[in-house]
Amino acid sequence: MGKAYLIATDDWKAIPGMQTGGIDILSPEFTRERFVSLLKHRRDQVRVFLLDKKALDSLGNAYADEVLFEAGIHPKTFCRSLGRDDAVRLHDAIVAVMKAAVAEVASRGEAIDVKVRDFLKVRRKETCPRCGGKLRTAGVRGMDSWFCPHCQPATRAGFIDWTRTGR
Repeated sequence: MGKAYLIATDDWKAIPGMQTGGIDILSPEFTRERFVSLLKHRRDQVRVFLLDKKALDSLGNAYADEVLFEAGIHPKTFCRSLGRDDAVRLHDAIVAVMKAAVAEVASRGEAIDVKVRDFLKVRRKETCPRCGGKLRTAGVRGMDSWFCPHCQPATRAGFIDWTRTGR
């Protein structure tokens, strides 16, 4: 459920809860360095981190899947296992996916309450647009995450990827 607020320009403190929000991923303050710094202190799964509004603002379920696909990172990968190159690739994927999404949604001219999602590459799709393989879903903290097991291979030690074993 959402709520709309009418505020004076840049008076974000007038909105309850906005003071504790994370960095806006669409802002100039969202730099590679800042993102790498945020990521290296996390001990959870990368998809959980992407959806944490106290760390990052402006990223939801569908776009987290798109970002992880673009970066080639499995949704259950632990943040602490990502190297600097992975973190930079993830940052750049966030920027690229969100810029493209903003441009696409703006070009459609739909009403603000219409969810424009038909252009997404992996969310609720069956086939990977990159390799042609079958896309899978995995539960991450009670939410489905869409990914390609070939393009986003599992990296967790002890993690059994049932999509690869045929079960």
